[in-house]
Amino acid sequence: MIPKNYLKNSNMIKGIESLKEAVIKDCKVQGCFNENGCDHEFYRSVPQSNPRLVDMGITTSTIAVSKCMHKYCDKYKWVIERAKHYAEKTGKTYEEILTIWENNRSYWYMNYYQDSKQPLLDGDNVIFYDDWLKELKARFGKDVKKWAFVCPACGHIQTAQDFIDNKIEDIESKVYFSCIGRYAKGAGGCDWTLGGLLSIHKHVVIKDGVAHPVFEMASVEQLRKKAS
Repeated sequence: MIPKNYLKNSNMIKGIESLKEAVIKDCKVQGCFNENGCDHEFYRSVPQSNPRLVDMGITTSTIAVSKCMHKYCDKYKWVIERAKHYAEKTGKTYEEILTIWENNRSYWYMNYYQDSKQPLLDGDNVIFYDDWLKELKARFGKDVKKWAFVCPACGHIQTAQDFIDNKIEDIESKVYFSCIGRYAKGAGGCDWTLGGLLSIHKHVVIKDGVAHPVFEMASVEQLRKKAS
């Protein structure tokens, strides 16, 4: 994996150029970078040389003929296409989207660019930031302390007021991102956070071209049950 400070120590322009440079670097062993996706031979069928397998009717075998460990060029093509998709939905250019993504990226592009991190903006569970705020206000009112979210791991309902009551700091970045049990053991819930490696969240908020995983909003009925 690329060191965490790889991009921060680089003088290259962050955006499409830094992405391309990283992919070309990985393709250097094979010398096969192609902006339109991987087009070289990875595996080849050859005549079976094992007499015992031939006797069993297995006449061919498959061998690896590429030095590439992954289809790096396919990932590059995927990122460009996904950036163009975001550009169409947000009104930005795909170069602007890539600049945002690359400035946020601090680890290997093969791991950073995923459907879970840059989801298609067509699903019911993907919402733009301004629309998300409107929905929260419409459902719970203007008092942000009453906005309620559901932990995807344990189903615990939590609000900012719960974090305040338990003297937890930096509430805004936690109430829809981490279960309260992570910070206050007696407050219920569990220790789940969306910052981990596993992606079990289903809801994403898009802000400035970046996808932010969030807990699902609680229903009004769920909030009533919590209060009772």
